[in-house]
Amino acid sequence: MQDLPKAFTRTDLLDGQRHTPFHFKQDIFAPEEQGASNLYAHTDDSGDLRAGDASCSWAGVAASAALVALTVAVAWHGRLRLALDITLAAVRAALQLAAVGALLLLVFRHTGLAGAIGWLALMVLIADQVAARRAAALPKALLTPTVAIVSSTAATMGTLLALGVIAPQTRVVIPVGGMVVSGAMQATALALTRLYDEIRTAHTAIRGPPRPRGSRGGFPLRAQPR
Repeated sequence: MQDLPKAFTRTDLLDGQRHTPFHFKQDIFAPEEQGASNLYAHTDDSGDLRAGDASCSWAGVAASAALVALTVAVAWHGRLRLALDITLAAVRAALQLAAVGALLLLVFRHTGLAGAIGWLALMVLIADQVAARRAAALPKALLTPTVAIVSSTAATMGTLLALGVIAPQTRVVIPVGGMVVSGAMQATALALTRLYDEIRTAHTAIRGPPRPRGSRGGFPLRAQPR
């Protein structure tokens, strides 16, 4: 432990309040003399973030807007007919991020671990819908992704919490759970899409050779949409 950077082991008081180090690049490598209170999140006795702990730099917002404007300018100059679509997508993304950020602030402030579990349940429902749309050609396209995503997320998060790998805190459960749900959604959608492709490719082998009209035997397969 003595050879680790101080950002990993710091437990002293800054500005008269207890601080918890963030595991981000700027927390590890930024010099502490450049405003140590900006590199640490204020926590209460339960370990959850309090209001006003995380802030968004207006310089970062301006830089993001400048990059979007540059992209729009390139699309307009190249006559790609994408300038309006890029602008609308950027505005929609900004509004969505603002709304999600406001909701997360409420969860962090007032709900605790119960709110984190509810947030994960909401993410699971959305992931189910996305995976089902990607595998709409298969029967029971909604039930299969739901069972797969719910079971995998519950098993993974339950194991992590039970073994103490992650702390039962809102600021930990939500980001880790989001990564687990996202991975489960991608894996489920990919598996179902691959299954449909294999069935469509080997349709003749699965169904068998065509039989004469009026003959019995075999089994009908529902026609798959193209």
